[in-house]
Amino acid sequence: MAYTLWEPYEIEFLTEVSETMPLALISEKLERPIDSIRKKAKTLGLKTTSFRKPQRWTDDQVALFDTHTIAEVAAITGRTYENAWHKRSRVRQKLAA
Repeated sequence: MAYTLWEPYEIEFLTEVSETMPLALISEKLERPIDSIRKKAKTLGLKTTSFRKPQRWTDDQVALFDTHTIAEVAAITGRTYENAWHKRSRVRQKLAA
């Protein structure tokens, strides 16, 4: 596969979403391989969700599920929708047991 130069709008998009959007989704949106996204982010000195240290959920964050949607909890806590969805599922399983 030939190398495709990065367009300014792609760099701007990557800069804006690298810390909050999963690499797979960035790859899909920009139609570039994940490795290409990862390398460009590293070259630009950007942190990506893949490089962030996982954070434990606090009791206060888990309590947000009682009053907010999954999307709202994800936005409030700075996590992906998928991560918030999985956490809510695990919490509900514990309550049902």
